[in-house]
Amino acid sequence: MKDYLKIKLVRDMSELLDNRQYEQIAELIQKAEGEIDPADDPVFANILVATRHICISCSQYMDEQLWRQQAYEAANLREKTLRQQVRALLNLVGESGTSETQQEGEAPPCPAPRSPLHGIDEPEESFNLWQRIQGLLGRKSSSPSLAPTEVTEDNPLESTSPEQSQQFSLVIYCLGNFRVYRNACLITDWNGVKARSLLKYLVTYRNTPVAKDILLDVFWPEADPKSARRSLHQAVYSLRQTLRQGEVDFQPILFERDRYALNVGIGIWLDCAKFEAHVQAGQRLEGNGRLAEAIAEYRIAESLYQGDFMEEDLYDDWPRVEQERLKNIYLDIANRLSSYYLRRRDHDEAVTFCQKLLARDPCHEETHRQLMRCYLARGQRHLAVRQYQSCLDILRAELNLTPSTETVTLYQSI
Repeated sequence: MKDYLKIKLVRDMSELLDNRQYEQIAELIQKAEGEIDPADDPVFANILVATRHICISCSQYMDEQLWRQQAYEAANLREKTLRQQVRALLNLVGESGTSETQQEGEAPPCPAPRSPLHGIDEPEESFNLWQRIQGLLGRKSSSPSLAPTEVTEDNPLESTSPEQSQQFSLVIYCLGNFRVYRNACLITDWNGVKARSLLKYLVTYRNTPVAKDILLDVFWPEADPKSARRSLHQAVYSLRQTLRQGEVDFQPILFERDRYALNVGIGIWLDCAKFEAHVQAGQRLEGNGRLAEAIAEYRIAESLYQGDFMEEDLYDDWPRVEQERLKNIYLDIANRLSSYYLRRRDHDEAVTFCQKLLARDPCHEETHRQLMRCYLARGQRHLAVRQYQSCLDILRAELNLTPSTETVTLYQSI
């Protein structure tokens, strides 16, 4: 690089440095590195590399400063709210004590009933007091309870083993409804739609770092470059803070050489990755003649497929390829399972997997034939005939086709 270009580069970087625009400095250096030969000027090349790394660190520390400021303000507000709750509770106790003070000359009160924690109902006054306390605390429960913890969407134990919730810092579901758990707690506050969409994209392309320009084209195609970059930086910042959940040393998103990537080194459980791993294990076992073990792997994979990949993103093009690829894998293993149980004359299981497959692909003609055979084997000839009619109607409506000769021959034999 010529000397006057070096001087211009240094001047531009100095101006950006004055404005603390560290990521822009890193971008300038990234472009400059492609224009110089390190062998011609190794000192300058090394200075650029060191400067770029420092600027990336500075950008991350700026994010951390902003997060700490927001955390301080949030903690201050929370402390003030809790202090007000304590004062309200003390006032409530004072009111209760005044109203219940025994007047001189009155008969002593009856022994108070035990708390519901011991299985006996409270008197109405105590119950109302408890409701008021719960209201002050912002809770919906109408009375104290020792009810066992319910397994809900707030608890990933519904589909994740205890080992998973303990061993993985993030548990992500992409098959069906998109859900993310951080330390076994469902994340609901995403601080912006783009942050959530950005995570989906990085999960989809988790094996390859994604260039910044690609993210700009995907999520901000109509915005001017400066505005798009600002929006991307804000989305990345929001995503990092959402996933950190207060742990400043937790680094879920990496940025290197103008590319973003999901940091798989932090320990991530991903349903679509586990789905493929069990499918591949089943294929290896089946190839070695260990069919029963293969079926066990296929069943685990089938249970993980709770819906199509990123199925809620109906109007986005970027998930389509992965969505179709995983769906075809699922259709294949569901077909293998239904065929396996049909051969074993376990017609109930075969029907179950046939119906699951048709729910994903109503035009899968081979599965319609499988169901016809299952119903016939169970002595339900009317259901077999009805299944043929369903196949006929669906193929005509969806594809403008008629059933194949094999399907028609099976129907005629029935």
